[in-house]
Amino acid sequence: MPVSRAMGYRNLREGSRRFAAALLSLAGFVGAGLAHADVDAAQHALPENKTAQAIAQYRSLAAAGNPTAQTSLGMLYMRGLGVPRDITAAVHWLSLAADKDASAAFLLGSIYQAGNGVPRNAAKALEYFDKAQSLGSVLAENSIGAVYQTGGPGVKIDYAQAVLHFRKAAAANIAQAFTNLGHCYAGGLGVPVDKKLAYQAYRKAADLGEPNAFADLAALLYEGVDGKPDYAAAMQWYRRAAARGLPAGEAGIGFLYEHGAGVEKDLSTAYSWYLLAAEHGNAGAQVSVGRLLIRGEGVTANAQQGLKWIRQAAQSGDAHAQSVYGLIYQQGIAVPKDYAAAIKWLKPAAMAGDVHAQFGLGWAYMTGLGIKKDERLGYTWESIAAARGYKFAESNLDGNAAYLTAEEYMQAKAAAERWKVGEDVDLAPEPPGRAGLVRALSLNAPFLPGLGP
Repeated sequence: MPVSRAMGYRNLREGSRRFAAALLSLAGFVGAGLAHADVDAAQHALPENKTAQAIAQYRSLAAAGNPTAQTSLGMLYMRGLGVPRDITAAVHWLSLAADKDASAAFLLGSIYQAGNGVPRNAAKALEYFDKAQSLGSVLAENSIGAVYQTGGPGVKIDYAQAVLHFRKAAAANIAQAFTNLGHCYAGGLGVPVDKKLAYQAYRKAADLGEPNAFADLAALLYEGVDGKPDYAAAMQWYRRAAARGLPAGEAGIGFLYEHGAGVEKDLSTAYSWYLLAAEHGNAGAQVSVGRLLIRGEGVTANAQQGLKWIRQAAQSGDAHAQSVYGLIYQQGIAVPKDYAAAIKWLKPAAMAGDVHAQFGLGWAYMTGLGIKKDERLGYTWESIAAARGYKFAESNLDGNAAYLTAEEYMQAKAAAERWKVGEDVDLAPEPPGRAGLVRALSLNAPFLPGLGP
């Protein structure tokens, strides 16, 4: 017997209640980093023999234009709950509902922000998050802030806007928003650096059960809120994060063991924790595993395997990993020097704000190794690294300024002051008639973090 529209809506409401964990958890998953265990639990929200029937009802109602059913079906395709995972199908159903359903718009924004099965498109993500916010999604405020914080195709980084939206989301008690505000206060993003306010924000997020804040609290306590490190408290929070399945917690425990911070130094134990976090996808831990394998510290030396781990982290888009991998090729650590390969990895890391990559890229431009020689560009990148606190870059500025004319020097300094995270250097056209200097550079090799002496 055909299902009537009224009966269908009653069944839809019943299905929604029984699917509630799946659907609401999915929104939380993309918006606030819900653990995979919660998604797995949601997958079994319906008895196995009723899943196909419920999905058939969703599909029928979705085809009839019901936005709740369209959103629900899109969510199920997005995570492969009861149906094969199919991002194209998810985008199709969510797009049909996005003008009327806040959850649909929110999830579409999350898909485009992450580049999850579609090309990453920050502008499109922002468009859908704005739509979700206008339809009443409080989670969307936090996600709008995240888009402005990270930038991307079609959206420039704007930390002031990010902070504005994080504060709005925090006012609605969104746990992840407090974590993001903590990042802003800890890093001086859109606000002055204030570790006390960072601690308060992280602690509020932690009290709300936000596991990412556990690791952030630990890192802050390691540095010291008032300049006094608290290694014991840092270990406690890292262990709480690890207990919640957070790779950052596992990596943090490894870090404390590697450096003997609050515990006896134990490189073997450090390697074990790093490896666990690396296997769970933490890029920083992957670099640390690679570093210890190259050095043979805490584990039998295996440079080839170490390079493999660092390359994996670099390929994931992590700026620090890209910096390390580029500098490995630039300095010939465990591999023959390959200046062109170095540039491939240093350039994106430099644009993302890694100071070691910025200096390494500047050094390449100054020497012409792996890239066309350009002292103005080289000095600009070294100036950016120095302005961002890299002392080694600062110590080289006076000597390298001698390779520029007065006009070139002023252009490079102005470009360095204009530069923003996520952007390439914007230099004025080179003045005509420039007489190049023939002196050979005498620069020390840039220090490679974690792999140098």
